[in-house]
Amino acid sequence: LPLDRPYGRPTVAQDYANEDPPLPGTQRTGPDLSNVAARQPSDTWHLLHLYNPRAVVPKSVMPGYPWYFEEKAEAAPGDVVVPVPPRLVSAKGRVVVTRPEASALVAYLLSLRQPERPR
Repeated sequence: LPLDRPYGRPTVAQDYANEDPPLPGTQRTGPDLSNVAARQPSDTWHLLHLYNPRAVVPKSVMPGYPWYFEEKAEAAPGDVVVPVPPRLVSAKGRVVVTRPEASALVAYLLSLRQPERPR
């Protein structure tokens, strides 16, 4: 489909074979996530996208999920700092760090990879 061209290979019926129950849906407002790790393999990209989608996709209609993150005056040892542009942080000099839920969600997204289709 032309809609799939910017996102890599299109979804095919076999992609739903491992879902129980299969959830193909009837309408899509964004790219198919079943192969998102092949298109966007960066954990940093996904963390930014979750915090504020327009930080990486200016025309995105996806809502942000800022509750998966915390703003701090400075990062603590072991914190995963997200390189959020300063204009998107609520106060000057603060850093954005992940909460465990954000890291778990990104790990899941990075596990979504479909095998290449034979040509």
